[in-house]
Amino acid sequence: MHPASLARRVHPLFLFLALAVPSLRAQTPPSAQVQHWMELGSSAMQAGHIPEAIDAFRQAAETAPNLPDASFGLGLAELRAGQNAEAQRALGHALELDSRIPGAHMFLELVS
Repeated sequence: MHPASLARRVHPLFLFLALAVPSLRAQTPPSAQVQHWMELGSSAMQAGHIPEAIDAFRQAAETAPNLPDASFGLGLAELRAGQNAEAQRALGHALELDSRIPGAHMFLELVS
């Protein structure tokens, strides 16, 4: 199966679980505003509202460009939308910030 086709078929529940699993990585807690955008993005992903998830995660990533989880969430939402080039950039940035994000390498391979 072609990687782009596989990326569009990634089950939404798997993407949600990747976002919902608490991180074991040490990082500075995000601001209340960024936390709000992250929660909106996660909720939208769970509900299958992918454009809204992209918008929310993009807000989080722009507000906190050094927060790997924001770029990771954005990359997952873009992957789900079939926006592979954008997903590759966001996931790559997340991994540059923290190479230990669970599942990030696998998702990046789907769009590379």
